[in-house]
Amino acid sequence: MKTLVVHRSDEVRERTLDSRYQKVVEMFAPERVEVLKACGKDFVSGHCLGEGSHRWFKRIGCKDKLCRWCSEGYTEKLTDCEMEFISQFYEALGESMNWWGWEFTMPKRYSRKVVDDPEGMKFIRDLAVHCMNEVMSDGGRYLFYIRAVAQWWSSSNPFGAPHAHVHIRCLDRAVDKKDFVEGVDGLKTVLFVKRGGYRRDVETLSEAMSRLWKAGIEARYGVLTTAARWNVHYEYGKGNYNDMRHTMSYLHRSPVKDVYRLVTSAISPVEADPVWVKRLLTPAKYDKLVQNYGWGAPCVRNRYAKLVMRRCWKCRHPGHPRAGESGKGCSDSGCLCEDGRPFPPRAVVANRLREVLCPEKGCGCSIVWDWENKFSIEAVRSVKGRVIGYG
Repeated sequence: MKTLVVHRSDEVRERTLDSRYQKVVEMFAPERVEVLKACGKDFVSGHCLGEGSHRWFKRIGCKDKLCRWCSEGYTEKLTDCEMEFISQFYEALGESMNWWGWEFTMPKRYSRKVVDDPEGMKFIRDLAVHCMNEVMSDGGRYLFYIRAVAQWWSSSNPFGAPHAHVHIRCLDRAVDKKDFVEGVDGLKTVLFVKRGGYRRDVETLSEAMSRLWKAGIEARYGVLTTAARWNVHYEYGKGNYNDMRHTMSYLHRSPVKDVYRLVTSAISPVEADPVWVKRLLTPAKYDKLVQNYGWGAPCVRNRYAKLVMRRCWKCRHPGHPRAGESGKGCSDSGCLCEDGRPFPPRAVVANRLREVLCPEKGCGCSIVWDWENKFSIEAVRSVKGRVIGYG
């Protein structure tokens, strides 16, 4: 599932910090320039635990949030982890995966107020989800798998005025609470129904959400009589894996990616306000980029998903029961998965973000890295080593 890239030793290139992006970092954090320059200069070697004991190399990243390479790698890891769950869910349903969503925007004068508010981004993210549920859930009957992100910059011109907006993505399968039964042993019956916005209803739904969205923003930040039209528009998927992965990756991206693309592609030097650049690239405490809601929330999604996902998250053997069946656990008697959960707990998910599996065809085993010995790019080339990583 992971989108790791394998490079031959002759394909590996030196990482060089672009001088134009370096000037941007020097505006507010000159002490971190040397850290960014050192990213990926050294390599570490490892062997997989499979029969072939395949040898691999990978770069040692700086893990700085301002690093273009590390931020993009972390984005890909988050996307892979989420797409693994979504793929397993739709595979268990026997349906093709699809999504739909909304984008909530506001006038520029409100964007400045939201960005200056320490809890502004969290507020508009929660408000957008509330507006969507009020209009789409049929009085709370349907529970959606919602992934929402509040962003404070414009992807086309991040150095311009603040652009606070919210993206929402939903799976097209929702829990129908009308057929929701609570039993002694927990959830017994849940019906996942196809539910979402349709293009024929877009205008009506957008107007309803716009009214709630505008009222919520004005209640917190006051009424601006000169405010322009509030724009809430519908987005829909194309019904395939690549389309869903692309939209998830877009949600997870860091502002570093857009800033780097802007300064390195501009014909002439880009002017920017140092105060805004610092705010743009160093998010506040509550500016968490992505949050799950509904039956996709981390605290409850295992309870719902295990009713349709019947594979052990440790050994991938089938055996988890459908709704209404008795018993639980893996069909493999030698497996140690005693909890019967179809998807790992959050602690295991966190470890998966750091884990790299052997990309050798037919292997897929874990790789043990030797962190005590470091290699230069010349040493990797001399042994014709293969380098893996996210780009």
